[in-house]
Parts: sequence; structure tokens; C-alpha cells
Amino acid sequence: MLLVLFSIGDTRYGMAATRVRRIEVDAALRRIPGTPRAVAGLLMTHEGPVPVVDLSLLTEGEPAPARLNTRILIIERGDQDPVRYYGLRVEHADDAVQVDPADFESSGIIAPDAPYLGPVIRLNGTLVQRIEPDTLLNDELRASLALVDVTP
Repeated sequence: MLLVLFSIGDTRYGMAATRVRRIEVDAALRRIPGTPRAVAGLLMTHEGPVPVVDLSLLTEGEPAPARLNTRILIIERGDQDPVRYYGLRVEHADDAVQVDPADFESSGIIAPDAPYLGPVIRLNGTLVQRIEPDTLLNDELRASLALVDVTP
């Protein structure tokens, strides 16, 4: 499995590259009034406007700093028809590594308020925790990003 690496603060995380359509440089986003605080705004792409969530703001309460290696991961939601995308603004998105999925281990901690936290793996002496994008967005964010199925 190819794992895209990034940080939230000083902690390293990864996400399966199969869920990342592409990685964009950090850009000025159009802020949308009335959205949850973690919604950073809209990014214009060739697919059209893509809503962006600041992962640091969502998880730690502080926005990701504007740095040269702050990126926006364009995440593909495979359970929607048609497929919809959203962006995740992350820090230090500077590497991708090939890992064996069998090398991941349970963290031994259940965090009910953070169901997106997956198993962990040690890479070059650093503990990296996998983020599961399907459980990352709460109901309020899913509704704000129009990622919910609204058909009766």
C-alpha cells in the first residue's frame, strides 16, 4: 500500500494513496459564511469547486499554518454516484512510502470522538497513524459539504 504522509502539528499521519486523487499546493480559498469552522472554503479545480476542510482545525482546533509544504489532498469519495470530492488541508505533506498493510498495528486506544484514527505503523523511528477518510467527517460536515445522500 502506498501511504501519503502528512502532519497535524508535530504528529505524523498517513492516508492510503488510493483515496487521494491528487495533491494540490496550498491556495487562497473562497470562505463560505455560515459553514462549520473546519470548512476552510472552496478551491477551484478543473472538476469545479471543491470544498476544503482544514484537518488541523478539525482535529486540534488550530488551522494548518501557511507553509511551503502545506498541501490540499483531493479526496475521492468512492461511495457516491456520481463520485464527489473534497479537499483536506494538511501540513508537511511531503512524502509517500510503500508499506505492507500487515505491518500496521492497533494503537490499543479507542477514541469515540475520533473514529477516523486507524492503526499505527513505525516508519524510520516515527509512529505514524493512519487516517480513515470515510469516518473523518462528522454529520454536520458531511451535510455542509453536500456529501450526504439526500434522496428519499
